[in-house]
Amino acid sequence: MCGIVGYVNKRELSLKKQVAALPHRGPDNAAMETFSRCNRKIGFGHTRLSIVDLSAEAHQPFHSADGRYAVIYNGEIYNHRELRSHLEEKGVHFRTNSDTEVLIAMYAHFGKAALKQLDGIFAFALLDLVRGKLFCARDHLGIKPFYYHTNRTRQTFYFASEIKVLFEFDDVPRKISTAGITEFLFNGWIYEPECGLEGIYKIPPGHSLTFDLETGETQVEVYYNAVESQPPANTVKELVHEAIELQALSEVPIALFFSGGIDSTIIAAQLRDRMTSLTVKYADNEMAAAGLQDDFAFGSKIAEILGLDLEVEELQLKQQDAGEILAQIRSICRGIEEPISDFTYYPAHLLSERARAKGNKVILSGMGADEVFLGYPRYLAVRYRVLLRWLTPFIKLAGPVLRKIPSLSKKIDRLLSFSRASDFAIGYSHLIGYFSSKEIQELVRSPETISVYGKKTERLLKPAQSLENTKKAMYLDLYGFLAHNFIVSDKASMANSIELRVPLVTKDILSKTIHEPTGRLIGLGCLKKVLKEMLTSVLPHNLVYRRKTGFNPPLDSMMQLLGKDRLQTIILNGHLSRFLHKTPIANLIDTHFTGQANHTYKLWQLLYLNYWIEFIHEQT
Repeated sequence: MCGIVGYVNKRELSLKKQVAALPHRGPDNAAMETFSRCNRKIGFGHTRLSIVDLSAEAHQPFHSADGRYAVIYNGEIYNHRELRSHLEEKGVHFRTNSDTEVLIAMYAHFGKAALKQLDGIFAFALLDLVRGKLFCARDHLGIKPFYYHTNRTRQTFYFASEIKVLFEFDDVPRKISTAGITEFLFNGWIYEPECGLEGIYKIPPGHSLTFDLETGETQVEVYYNAVESQPPANTVKELVHEAIELQALSEVPIALFFSGGIDSTIIAAQLRDRMTSLTVKYADNEMAAAGLQDDFAFGSKIAEILGLDLEVEELQLKQQDAGEILAQIRSICRGIEEPISDFTYYPAHLLSERARAKGNKVILSGMGADEVFLGYPRYLAVRYRVLLRWLTPFIKLAGPVLRKIPSLSKKIDRLLSFSRASDFAIGYSHLIGYFSSKEIQELVRSPETISVYGKKTERLLKPAQSLENTKKAMYLDLYGFLAHNFIVSDKASMANSIELRVPLVTKDILSKTIHEPTGRLIGLGCLKKVLKEMLTSVLPHNLVYRRKTGFNPPLDSMMQLLGKDRLQTIILNGHLSRFLHKTPIANLIDTHFTGQANHTYKLWQLLYLNYWIEFIHEQT
C-alpha cells in the first residue's frame, strides 16, 4: 500500500513537492525517477508502505529485468504467490518476493489481459518504453483511488493517489463543477468517474487507461463488469472463507475493525485468535437522541463469546464545543477531498490512528458487504417498490405521526419521493439522498444541471437495464454508494499509514451475488440472509437477527450544539451562495430549529459542502 504520482509532459518537472505531500501513504521509502520517450518526459514518484517483501530491492519505481517496463503501484495483489508459481513454470525468474514484480511480469506476459487474473486492490501506472504507452489501471471494485487530469491540446497527463497532490501541478485546474454540486445534493456524493472538479477524473472501478506518448491520446477501457461476469462455481460461503484467509496473510502486524455487526463478526469468527479487534463507542444519550441503537453492547457480547481481544475507543461529542466540531468538519473535508458528506471518516480515522499506534500496518474491515449482500433497508424498498407505491397514500396520511418517531423522521419523505419517481435511477437517488427533486430545483442556481444528472445516471445504468430493480441498485452502488465508502475508508486509513483490506468485497463474491436470486439474499424481514446463515452455528439467534446499525455518527446532537444562529451565519454567508439560493436554505434552518421538521442530514450536507468549497478555494 503506497502513494503514487506522475506526469507526462514535454518538459521535465520536479516531483519533490508531490512526493513530499504523500508521506502518510508511504513512510518507509520515497523515490522519484524521470524517463524519456517520444520527445516526452515521464515522471514517476512513489512513497512506500512496506507490506510484502520489506527489502529495499522491492522499492519503487520498479523495473523489469530487461529495462522495458517500469511501474509505480499502490495496493496489494492477494494471489501473487499463485501467479508467481504459474509464471515460474513459464520460465520467469524473480529477483524479489514482492507482488510488484509479479504485477510487472504479468503485464509483460499477458498485456491488458493480466488484469482479469489479478485478485487484489490496486491502482498503478506502468510505462512501456518500447511501445511508448503509459498503462494505468484500477482494481475491479475501485477500492484504491486513481485521480488524473489530461489536456489533449498540450498532450499532457497527470495522476496521483490524492487530489491535493494533483494540485501541486500548476497545469491541473481547480474549478468546481456546477453539475457536481447538483449531483451532490441528490446523493451526498458523486457517481464515478467524476469527483466534483472540472477536468479531474477517477479511473472507474474495473477500468484501465492507456496514454499514448506519441499521439497524446487517452483511451479508457472496461476490463471487468459484474453484470457481464461469469459467476464462480464455488458457494458464497466458500468464497467468503477463501477471501478472509487470503487477506489475513501479512508480513506485518494486522488487526480488525469490529463494530459488532454481521460483517465484521463474520471475519472475527474466522480469525478470532489471530488478531486484535478495534471498536468505537458513542455516548448512550447521543445515540438515543439520534434514534439509533448502539451496536457496542451487542459487540461486547459477541467479543466475549468469540474470545476476541477487543480494544475500545470512546467518542463523547458532548465534551466538544462548537468550535471543535467545526474544526473537525473542516478536517473531514480536507481528508476526503471530494464532495462526499460522510462523517464516518472521523471514527475510521480515529480507529486507524489507534491501530497504527499499536504497531499495526494492516486492518481488515467488513465494509462493503452491505452493498454486495444487500444489507441496507433501502434494498427492501427497492424490491417491494410496487407494494410501496400502493401504500403511499396511507404513508402520506400517517406522515405527521411517523415523523415524530426519531428512527423514521428522516426517512418518510425519502420513501415517498422514491415511490413517486418515474425514473428508477433518480428515484434511487431520492432513497439514498436527503433532498427531494423539488428542493433541489429551488436550491440550485443552474437548474439545467438537473437534466445533466439524469442523462448521466441513464448512461451509467445502461449495462444493467436487463436486471431486476434490486440488482440495478447493486450495480449503481458499485459506482456510487460503495465507491464513496471506499474513498472515505482509503483516505481515513492511509492518513495513518494503514492498509485497509475488505475481504467480504471481492470480484468473485460480487460476480456470485449479483447473479444470485434476490430472494436468496434478502427476504421481507431479513437482510443479508447468506451471511446471517453463516453465523448461526457460532452465535445465538438474537445476536445474529437484530437491527442493523454500525458506525453511525450522532449528528442530531451536533446540529443542536452548533445552533441556529451559527449555522445561518456559516451556510448563508459562506461559499455556498455562489452555487445555491439562500432563501430555501434559510427556510430549512428555520423549520428545523422550530421543530417543524428534522433536517439534520440536509443541514449536515450543506455544512460539509460549504467547507469542501472552502478547501478547494484554499488550493488556488
